[in-house]
Amino acid sequence: MARGLYGASVIQNGGSVVEVAFVESEVDRTKCRWVAGILREWGRPRATLRALYYYALSRKGEDYPICGGFVGEIRILRQFHPNDGPKLAKWAARARDLGYIGRDAIAGPAPVVLVPPGKKTNIEVWTDSSDLAPSFWPACLELGAVLVALDGQPIEDDLVELSMRSPSLILTLTDMSPPGLAFSRDLKSRLGDPGYEVRQIGLLPEQVVEMDLPLVAIVENAERWYEDLLKRHRLPSGVMAELDCLELYHPSGIAGFVKEELAKHCRQRIR
Repeated sequence: MARGLYGASVIQNGGSVVEVAFVESEVDRTKCRWVAGILREWGRPRATLRALYYYALSRKGEDYPICGGFVGEIRILRQFHPNDGPKLAKWAARARDLGYIGRDAIAGPAPVVLVPPGKKTNIEVWTDSSDLAPSFWPACLELGAVLVALDGQPIEDDLVELSMRSPSLILTLTDMSPPGLAFSRDLKSRLGDPGYEVRQIGLLPEQVVEMDLPLVAIVENAERWYEDLLKRHRLPSGVMAELDCLELYHPSGIAGFVKEELAKHCRQRIR
């Protein structure tokens, strides 16, 4: 017997495959209620999985349930800790699939280009984390900046569309990580046009230090330029900081962070 989509059991018998409806267990109910509870406690109708992870880590209550494997009894309640991260992904997905949270409560990748009606600036905000884009699109909309939300590095079509809009300033927003910080550098190199100015507004090492953002270990060895950058800012080797944590560690969440950074550049560039 193997697992089918959304936890349904797939039984192979004589070459035939039969989908059996998933049976919700007491473990599922317990874990799903916990996920729904912390999301409700945080007061966010929608969050990325990593943002929810940082919120769960920040909580002091000892209410994370460790359940028995057979009948689902709660063996202990304890504080959520970093090693529970992979399980959070599992139970958030299960909570969504079983209806404990909304289908769109956990944001996923959704690449999009959003242009404010009657845009007031020639500024664009580019991010490689499209799942976070809905959180700070209102800031871009208010200040009249185009938002380009990608899932990773830009492809050629993205650059073609950029040339048609012809902005004079591109502000990039990524994790403080080797691929994140390389996003701005590579975008500027690929544009190859002195008419475009590309600036990284976050996450920068100095911002990570100033806000005392949590750091996550990098699985693979980082390039020398990145390690030198960490060293210059007295950050430990082999770490990164994720944009998602701004939802918790910036007073106004990532929306407030983007609005502040964008406003700095908009003041002198209103057409």
